[in-house]
Amino acid sequence: KSNTLSVPSVTAIILVTLSILSVCPSARVPSVMPAKDLVFNAVWSVDSFNFIYEVEGLVTSINYAYGDSIEVPKDPTRIGFEFVGWDNEIPAVMPNKDLVVVALWKAKKYVVSFTIDGVTYKDSVTYGDNLVLETPVKAGYVFAGWDTEVPEDMPDHNIKITAKFDPTGVLTTWTEYQRLFVTGLADDVEVELYDMTGKLIYVGTEREFDLPTGPYVVRTGEQYKKVVVQ
Repeated sequence: KSNTLSVPSVTAIILVTLSILSVCPSARVPSVMPAKDLVFNAVWSVDSFNFIYEVEGLVTSINYAYGDSIEVPKDPTRIGFEFVGWDNEIPAVMPNKDLVVVALWKAKKYVVSFTIDGVTYKDSVTYGDNLVLETPVKAGYVFAGWDTEVPEDMPDHNIKITAKFDPTGVLTTWTEYQRLFVTGLADDVEVELYDMTGKLIYVGTEREFDLPTGPYVVRTGEQYKKVVVQ
């Protein structure tokens, strides 16, 4: 009668064949039991699996045999970020399954140093964050920008900037009983006064004007004010 042999299984090993350890070791398993003992030896082949690691969308796949030592990838780099590890633990040897890991990152912080009227202030800003600086103020001056162009978002390096001020001052006006007053400027700064038609009616360093009621424009350099005298 026919006999069915139970074939053992081993984790991550593929059964290739059974061979007879006898005079003819390559003989196949007979369908009917002969009149002698039979000895079988299972021959195995090691299975292989994929070790896959992803760095910012770039996928690398390496094939390892089960139980082989895994070569851990070198720490990747990314502008403005610090590598903080992989999302899954990488074992010392290849397991009996595919292994997928993804690089994890942490945004770095950089220093913004800004000097205003001789005093330097510092602040830490995360890479890529929107960089918003308040307009500095200096009495008797008008802010004229920074000495270095300020990027919209924080770059991957420290920044040093210095505020520039225009000694002209800040043009301020107010009116009272058909009189116009100009303040906030240095004494030697000239002002221009225009009527409602755009006609220039005064140029000089005067700061008080008796005027008919109506709209006017006061200008000095790039600064100007629209005022209504009543």
